[in-house]
Amino acid sequence: MLKTIIIKIIYCTRSIFHISRYLLDAIYSNFFHKKNLPVSCYHFTHPLKKNLCIFSHFDPNNIIDSYVVYYLHKLSQCDCDIIFVSTCVNLSDIEKNKIKDICKKIIIKKNRGLDFGAYKHGLITEENLDNYEKLIFTNDSIYGPFFNLNNIISYGEKHHLDMWGATDSYMIKYHIQSYFIVFSRSLFLHPLFKKFWNRVYNLGLKNNIIIRYEIGMSQYFLKHGFKLSAYCSCPILENHMNHDPSHHSWDKLILNDQYPFIKRMLIRNNPHQVKIHHWRELINKVSQFDTDLITKHLERTSSIPGKKHAKS
Repeated sequence: MLKTIIIKIIYCTRSIFHISRYLLDAIYSNFFHKKNLPVSCYHFTHPLKKNLCIFSHFDPNNIIDSYVVYYLHKLSQCDCDIIFVSTCVNLSDIEKNKIKDICKKIIIKKNRGLDFGAYKHGLITEENLDNYEKLIFTNDSIYGPFFNLNNIISYGEKHHLDMWGATDSYMIKYHIQSYFIVFSRSLFLHPLFKKFWNRVYNLGLKNNIIIRYEIGMSQYFLKHGFKLSAYCSCPILENHMNHDPSHHSWDKLILNDQYPFIKRMLIRNNPHQVKIHHWRELINKVSQFDTDLITKHLERTSSIPGKKHAKS
């Protein structure tokens, strides 16, 4: 009996602690981080494309890695204008020159708010959203693509969706995973879209960002009657609350569904302890993608003590 009471007290104390942290983080961000902490913005003149992509970037060495440049090229080939938002405040002209022919804008901002801070800042700097048919959010937490990205980008049209992604998840609550999200024109021009993003602040706690914005955004639009799904949709399993398809099903998705990515954290940290030793062989089997891009990036960044990326 006493043991049960102690466990309940510990559980309640932990819950109160975490709720307090999240609440203080939200209050602090609301009052002190409403601005998006910009450092500089560079504009480049290119012919207008059909879609707009906002790309979130970070690198511990202030480098735009070769795998990122490759990914940006593939996005550009999918008729995407790209707003590249980096939190590398010391990004050199040499690095910016790598992508100036690919990107519409390069924005440098301070590292607050993670991907959602970058996505929001890219949004508020674009005055002509109505020029585009689709809006795409993505980041550098994935390697690829191994297959044609248009398979995902066009998926929503074929299935009459308002918002979709590469994968979805039922962890905590149903949501589109935020490393690759596509919005239809009817959604990103809707007043409710602007209303949601006006309430996005530069939160500091990663879990708070996931709950309030990654999960919260999908739940917000679902509650307002918009239709959501994913190119590789996670089935409702008995253990779906603990199932991250981009980790637990990575190999099946690549082999069976032409899923075009592999998560960087999966290869580097493997937090769910899934079988990953054969990642190179599997990718080489199904794609012409140069896996040396992955190996070289891992070798470079793994040797930096204390430099961990917050993306998953």
